[in-house]
Amino acid sequence: MTAKKSVAIIGGGTVGLYLAATLANDVRLTVFEASVPASAAPDALLGTRRELGQHDGSRTGWRSGLGGTSRIWGGQLLPWEDWEFQGVGGPAWPIESSEISPHYDRVRTKLGLSSTHAAIHERDWRTAEFAGGDLSIRRSTWMSPNERDFTKNSALKRHLGKVRVETDFLVTRIERTPVGLVVVGDRRGEEVRSEAFVDVVLTAGVLGNVRLLDRYFRGDKANLVGAGFMDHVSARVARLRVSDWSRFREHAAQRKIQGVRTSVKYVTTPEFVRREGVHPGYGHWEFDVSQSALAETLRTRVLTRRSLSELPREGLSALRALKSATAGAHRPLPDFATPYLRVDVEQLPSRERSLRWHADSGGEAMQIRWEISDDDVRSIRLIGDRVLSALTDDDIGASPDCRIETLSPIDTKHMMGGALMGLTAAESVVDTWGAVHGSSGLWVGGASVFPSGGVANPTFTALALADRMADAIKS
Repeated sequence: MTAKKSVAIIGGGTVGLYLAATLANDVRLTVFEASVPASAAPDALLGTRRELGQHDGSRTGWRSGLGGTSRIWGGQLLPWEDWEFQGVGGPAWPIESSEISPHYDRVRTKLGLSSTHAAIHERDWRTAEFAGGDLSIRRSTWMSPNERDFTKNSALKRHLGKVRVETDFLVTRIERTPVGLVVVGDRRGEEVRSEAFVDVVLTAGVLGNVRLLDRYFRGDKANLVGAGFMDHVSARVARLRVSDWSRFREHAAQRKIQGVRTSVKYVTTPEFVRREGVHPGYGHWEFDVSQSALAETLRTRVLTRRSLSELPREGLSALRALKSATAGAHRPLPDFATPYLRVDVEQLPSRERSLRWHADSGGEAMQIRWEISDDDVRSIRLIGDRVLSALTDDDIGASPDCRIETLSPIDTKHMMGGALMGLTAAESVVDTWGAVHGSSGLWVGGASVFPSGGVANPTFTALALADRMADAIKS
């Protein structure tokens, strides 16, 4: 019997655990996870002298420990369209969408998701006449809490039981030796060295991957490692006034289709992006009342045994919203909620944005250069205006009450880039399979390799790339 080759995965987060489950039957696998307590993680992983600038996601958009960000993300899935890989509004990918699309199907299957997700994703949600062809209506799907937390996902756990996991192992560097790649790390203050592996895959998130790649190359690829850092940028653009709550709920509330939660998106078309020179993006609804607030309103009534006649107006509205939600298979949306249109746009790679693992006399630390550009804000404004002009009160039962003149854009904690994919070592860190140029056996997984950010949440596409990478590692 041929011995299975040895593979190490650095980082037991969303991409790391998915890749581990995918490879578990074919290789001898070890996952290394730092599992640093939340209070100590920033210092341990980003350095005490870190400079993170304006980017909030680098502070709050990640987690150490098995499961990583899968324990905090929303579980939203929306596959990218062909044009998002083709360089419309941003850099083109060096691979065709046809090389990634089949892996969306495999990801859904391996996560144990119902076929409804695929049916919704593949259904033609485009409305040719919507906004004169400037926008398309699409629906993203949402995984349940036990599906999106990869430490609880039953389909993954069946395979992860075969994987060796080294926790409390803070990987500090990867060393190449005559017999393979060695993982060096810190465990409770002691330096630890692993066995030699044939392959090592970095899935430590954008920040962790840049830290390890910089140490591996010792500055030789300083112009490439950390370059192309980007995020999505988001802002509310208008507050709406609702004239018909029944019609607005039907249109805007998150809806269950055959048991799967979905939400509507007004996505830019490539024609609109080219004509207006905007970044790809989409509009979606946001409300100033949470589902937990609804539950608390009703819980208060039950605990105090107040009659319906004594319940405040908000309580009665909450009851009506729950009744409407049950009848219409959508999430409760009371009429004291204030709806907003929010627009998210893709941020393009720029020389002005980068990650650097910096060393000086005071030690090593992460430095982030990141800002929101005038083009980002202009794109948000133009997309918002187009969505609002296309949605009439007759269509949705609501109309703009107040357009927000001074936008307050934020990052969406969708960190991407830093180890860009490309065809040559001169222009990129990894090849089209995720293998590091000129470094046999070293791979990078996750959104680090994205040449551009696409419209939707990057996780689904990052998992599809990891699924594709697994084929290359196994072969």
